[in-house]
Amino acid sequence: MNDDKWEELVTRIENKLKVLEKKVTAADEGRTRIETLIFQGPEGRMKLERVSKPLVVDKKMHYSRRIGSQPSVEYVYSPTDKVHRVQLFRWSESNGEWEEMRIDRLMPH
Repeated sequence: MNDDKWEELVTRIENKLKVLEKKVTAADEGRTRIETLIFQGPEGRMKLERVSKPLVVDKKMHYSRRIGSQPSVEYVYSPTDKVHRVQLFRWSESNGEWEEMRIDRLMPH
């Protein structure tokens, strides 16, 4: 989901439903951005989450044949391209945790 579609979806939710919490956090040394929107939806308390991070363009393995040496992985990230993942969750009162839902239940075609 690109930035325009995400902003359109967030605006639509803010206009039609009651927003309980909206926050943006950074993870993975500032490379990953997590946008969270918690709102009162048609099926109760719901959470919409978008994780944006740079596209991995290469993965380099570093290893040695010496005894006791540990292999390591070096990731090369794209400076311009991003990968976005959007997930929808519903709060379950019975077990007290977020349950993942299909995003198309919120966005009909």
